[in-house]
Amino acid sequence: MSNYVLVWDLETVPDLDAVVRVHDLEDSDFDSALEVLGGKFPKHPFHKIVCIGAIIAERTAHGWEVMSRGAPHAGRRPEKELIRSFVSRIADLQPTLVTFNGNGFDLPVLRYRALVHRISAPGLSSVPYFNRYSQQSVDLCDVLASYGSAKATLHEISRTLGFAGKSSGIDGSDVSRLSAEGRFDEIAAYCLEDVTNTYRIWLAHELFCGRLTEEQYKKSDALVNPDMEHERRVIGTQQQWEAVKDRFRNASAYREFRREYSFDPSARLTRTSLPIRQALPRAHEGGARWSIFEQMTTGITVADVNQAASLFDNAERDADIFTALYTGYVHLPEA
Repeated sequence: MSNYVLVWDLETVPDLDAVVRVHDLEDSDFDSALEVLGGKFPKHPFHKIVCIGAIIAERTAHGWEVMSRGAPHAGRRPEKELIRSFVSRIADLQPTLVTFNGNGFDLPVLRYRALVHRISAPGLSSVPYFNRYSQQSVDLCDVLASYGSAKATLHEISRTLGFAGKSSGIDGSDVSRLSAEGRFDEIAAYCLEDVTNTYRIWLAHELFCGRLTEEQYKKSDALVNPDMEHERRVIGTQQQWEAVKDRFRNASAYREFRREYSFDPSARLTRTSLPIRQALPRAHEGGARWSIFEQMTTGITVADVNQAASLFDNAERDADIFTALYTGYVHLPEA
């Protein structure tokens, strides 16, 4: 098994342009295209991706640790870029893919859309991700039903296991309307909710299979479960930070930090005189991390910085705060 797992989910809307082409309708006659669909769930080729939610976790001695979590969407970049970035990440990590009904929906749709946009995705095709029984691609909907008829919904399983389930009040039938209204952040939040539930179910299944000990499972789940955040010590002042800083070897050791600590989201940062170039000697000027550091002005909260970072792919909570504090680019409030 790979040392990385990528748990993911797609949110889609009907591709009315494709329906028009297939049924020889007049260009942009979307009313007729909707009549052809008849209010039914479209066939796989007739879906357009508007959001890809994902959690990437890495295997450690303590179990599984979340590296990044995000849901880039069509409100900020076109579908082609969403897909290209996603399949590139898969190629880089060669992770185990985990979905809920991914064999029945997400994987086929992802492949169809990559074909539509003529995207090269050797990282997907060189590993048997599209094999229903592959160990590299785990569809929990299939696995938990023993590939038979004993299926339940993601919400039902989540709530049965004591997880949040679909608590936002949004479901898949709302995505087209929300997309048309430009409410992509709400789509992304809903998508991440599904991804988080899927990841937590997968962790429980890993415990069931004996691939995690009870202690490893508890630690792994605590790192993704907001309700268990109290198990970490919260760092909210400069004095608290200085007391633990020397435990970490360098400014990139934020994953070690996150095993035991988190930063107080309400803490306000103070910008020092250290130039960005000294804090980020290897960063590309104008790149994602550079942009995040530029936003770290005096008075900004930890929560604001994490929110800014979440807009970029592969964002990791508290990572930029850790680096900025370690290098002396910012300070936390005095006690």
